[in-house]
Amino acid sequence: GMIGGYYGGRIDQGIQALVSLFQGLPGMSFMIAIAAVLPENDARLIIAVTITSWTGFSRIVRSEVIHLRNENYIIGIKSLGAGNSYILRRYILPNIFPLIVVLLTLRIGTSLLSASALSYLGLGVPPPIADWGVMISDARTYFRSYPLMILAPGMAITLFCMSINLIGDFLREHLQLSNAGERKML
Repeated sequence: GMIGGYYGGRIDQGIQALVSLFQGLPGMSFMIAIAAVLPENDARLIIAVTITSWTGFSRIVRSEVIHLRNENYIIGIKSLGAGNSYILRRYILPNIFPLIVVLLTLRIGTSLLSASALSYLGLGVPPPIADWGVMISDARTYFRSYPLMILAPGMAITLFCMSINLIGDFLREHLQLSNAGERKML
């Protein structure tokens, strides 16, 4: 997203075509297909979630970079002879970092829900590893007798997602204040 937004042209068109292709696929169905095809190990869950979740980041980051590349200070730095990689590393990335942090914290909760759903279906981590989705799946047969067996992992998932979102809100507020000071200095 950052490279496509900064360079534009054919590079941006190629990246956006790839993003549109991935966004056109149903997320959970694609994630299930990826997890089912990959060999059973710890990494397949991570690969399935990552492949299906990068497109939202790419579009949002691209939009912000397009906005930033037209700022006067970026145009001025270019006119002074700064290279593209220097501008991306020194000026663009620090200005979009708070946005990336907030997106990551929001995506952690969604990724946990997706991973739990895959584990519930039997496509998650291998059995000796504890997983909330597996716990919920195993507790289905005992739900009427022992409802806490299914409610405890469900509440853990809910509290974890809520906590991560609160941390993301705190970081967004904190990073916006420090980043606003940096932008004023530029």
